[in-house]
Amino acid sequence: MTERQWLTVVDPEAMLTWASERVSDRKLRLYAIACCRRLAHHFDARYSAALAEAAALADETPPKPRRAGRTARTHDRDLLHALAEHDAHTSAWLAAERSISIAAARGGMAWEERLFQASCLIDLLGNPFRKVRFEASWRTETAVALAQQFYDRAEAASLPILADALEEAGCDEPAVLAHARDIHQPHVRGCWVVDLVLGKEWPYSVPRR
Repeated sequence: MTERQWLTVVDPEAMLTWASERVSDRKLRLYAIACCRRLAHHFDARYSAALAEAAALADETPPKPRRAGRTARTHDRDLLHALAEHDAHTSAWLAAERSISIAAARGGMAWEERLFQASCLIDLLGNPFRKVRFEASWRTETAVALAQQFYDRAEAASLPILADALEEAGCDEPAVLAHARDIHQPHVRGCWVVDLVLGKEWPYSVPRR
């Protein structure tokens, strides 16, 4: 995997293969959630509840395995199993593969799902081929509150405002500001910039400061 392939070639399978050996279980679980959340509008409230449960599972240490019920419909059950899978690597792969198949079966386009999945990995992990800075002094009360708002609700509209707050706090790291202000980039729970502001997890491309 090269930097060009990571950023410009739509190949989420190759990206996930490369990244899964280098990132945390939490990031893999959040990737699975993001893949499945794209299809939430097709299913009932129980599916939404499973997404919420999977999000809680991602932040548990160590994670507690959960299993889907037997009464769910086939497509619903497939994704519920992917979300509940106790092995994070398996969960990520199952969610990615099944969400593409289900989206296509329901009249969607497989390439759209694959494009989203590649963009999602960039949002979760950043650019692993370039180091960026993040200073603790940039975690102002306002910045943390905005980041927590996004983490809780995944409202992408709050990220450009977060970028402004970080800049006001003295952030001059181009990669951080550009990513938060990129309205064309899908932003999901676990976005690497939000994680840095909240102090949740440092991507492997980012040194601690």
